[in-house]
Amino acid sequence: MGETWEFERLQMINRWRKQSCKAGESGQAMLFVLLALGLALMGAAAFSVDLGNMWMQRQTAQNVADAACTAAAMDMLTDATSASTTQGGFTAGTDFSCSGNAAAAPCVYAANNMGYAPAALVAGQPGYDVSFTFPTTVPGVVDCTGTPPPPVCTAAGFTPFSTYVRATVANRVPVSFAGLLSGSTTTDVMGQATCGLVFSSAPIPILVLNPTLSGTLKVSGTGAVRFRVLLTSASLPEQARKVLVSAHGGFAVDHRPGREETYFALPGAGILRLDADLKQIALVPTAAEMKDTNLHNTKIWYAPDGTAFLSFPANDAGRVFTTSLAGELLHTLARPTESDEFGLPSVSDYFAGGGA
Repeated sequence: MGETWEFERLQMINRWRKQSCKAGESGQAMLFVLLALGLALMGAAAFSVDLGNMWMQRQTAQNVADAACTAAAMDMLTDATSASTTQGGFTAGTDFSCSGNAAAAPCVYAANNMGYAPAALVAGQPGYDVSFTFPTTVPGVVDCTGTPPPPVCTAAGFTPFSTYVRATVANRVPVSFAGLLSGSTTTDVMGQATCGLVFSSAPIPILVLNPTLSGTLKVSGTGAVRFRVLLTSASLPEQARKVLVSAHGGFAVDHRPGREETYFALPGAGILRLDADLKQIALVPTAAEMKDTNLHNTKIWYAPDGTAFLSFPANDAGRVFTTSLAGELLHTLARPTESDEFGLPSVSDYFAGGGA
């Protein structure tokens, strides 16, 4: 009996020891899980920094490509209108890169937008280069065929507008955590833009103010030209006809879809609106302080929400008036004075000296 009791006591002690050992080992796996999760989160954070930097550098590369491409297209237009071939420091149709021609005008624009000059790319080192090619076709730009022709069509075949220009920016940026996966300390992000000259089909109205006066509309040359008169001064409101001799300045067209009205102004009459079909001109209610001033160079501009506004510089009044399309005067910008501070010494000195 005593031996049996002793044996059972030993079994209980052994079971207690096993349970104690198991309780001491519990929770160790959780530590490894937490450590793994921490490492994963740290890696994700480091990787997100690399991705964020690459996205920012991609946007920068695209901005550089847009600026360089636009500059190259403008230089090609200058060449076309001046019978030259190298106005921008390059020859249209001949591929080049900024690392080999940093003085070319498109490369100067690229450097201004990136903040430093382009150079030949070196493996493992950050930097960027811009290359230019001259494709003869661009997807989506169709030929000028059909009657009527498409609204926008290619100028290819009409020398010297026979090519487009494509700017490609290769921006080599450093990476940290992502480099552990790729085995490289840098990666390339790209930006590309294609520019060129195209034909745009649009009606060009001619307003003949005095159709009976010799020389009002005169075309010199040997080609046969025929014009269809859409509007004469007889279509103007009576108040505008009385001050027609004071006509001066420019026109502004509302190019929003479905609009196409034309706005201009006459001293003594105020703002006028020409309908999109060029058949009717109407006076727009005009503020008294604007009506008798010399409003010219009419401008139309649009707020971020799409609302259109008109601006009229008035030289004789020394003001710039801003109105709604309905003629409501919204703002008057007065002439700068010598007491105004513009933040630029040269501008402040100009007005401090009376504009001289």
